[in-house]
Amino acid sequence: RIQKKLREGVMLLVRVKDLKQKDSDELKRSVERIKRTCLAINGDIAGLSEDWIIATPQTAKIHRENVAG
Repeated sequence: RIQKKLREGVMLLVRVKDLKQKDSDELKRSVERIKRTCLAINGDIAGLSEDWIIATPQTAKIHRENVAG
């Protein structure tokens, strides 16, 4: 469902908290599939926190700031 929405041009906020708690291997596979889809459509993906990721189609890019700590 997520891959289909990305291909349709929809920007997604995906909550991964429940999957992370249930099955970390499935979480890794799922995130890898989303990454491959983003790469194929020239989109972008980033983690927002431990519990959320954002995935965008080609029409949007994620701005990343380097925060020196």
